[in-house]
Amino acid sequence: MNNSSEKRDTLLERQVKILEAISSAADGLYLNEISDLLSLPRPTVYRLVNMLVDVELVVPRGSSRKAFIIGPRLGRLLQMNFAENTLSRMVSPILDELVDKLNETSYACRLVGAKVYAINWRVPVHGDRRGHYYPGHRMAPHAAASAKAIFAFQEASLIEEALSDELEKFTEFTKIEIAEILNDYAEIRAKGYSVCDEELNRGMLAYACPVFTNGTKEVFYSVAMTASSNRLVNNSVDDIVGHLSEAANKFARRLNLGNSR
Repeated sequence: MNNSSEKRDTLLERQVKILEAISSAADGLYLNEISDLLSLPRPTVYRLVNMLVDVELVVPRGSSRKAFIIGPRLGRLLQMNFAENTLSRMVSPILDELVDKLNETSYACRLVGAKVYAINWRVPVHGDRRGHYYPGHRMAPHAAASAKAIFAFQEASLIEEALSDELEKFTEFTKIEIAEILNDYAEIRAKGYSVCDEELNRGMLAYACPVFTNGTKEVFYSVAMTASSNRLVNNSVDDIVGHLSEAANKFARRLNLGNSR
């Protein structure tokens, strides 16, 4: 008889072991790899993995039906584990670097449920007009670059929930028609970054990049910058997006490591 202190090899225990194995592999695992790692018969692994797929804890990687990565549901659970002050510490030095490079207001945002909130921000020393996105500030899903960079990569049901409230027409450039917003999201997915061109405030321009976490295409955060439109007119969009993308990748690495160093 096994020692009572040993974990029983129950169905749940096997599924947890599979999740742990997949979570530790940045590019996911094939069924045969899971079988070898856990010393489980392949038919058993196939059955257990399919059960995890059914509840979105793991998903096939790309178009493959053999390699599996962490799914959106588990990804959300993992990211919800970070306290607000921990996230603020993680991203703080990254935003400081962005301000040094861009000399403009830089900030980071987080998806909570079907809403996006600012978690930290930094401003340059110059006194020109700048955005103020204090921690806890809710970002408009249809207009704010930081929110659009996140919602563009969400499931249809979550997008529908986010856009179900009355959408405010902040300026004449604000899109409030659902079809237009969804087209905007599609362009963001194609380009890899979002823009708010006077959609929130006249004379203000913002760019944002999504933060891909856990080695997947799941997005729960964004990194953004904002400035007066007339001051950015001669700036290279590629340079701005390049700096934002680099910052987003740094943030992703910190999130994946789970520390604020």
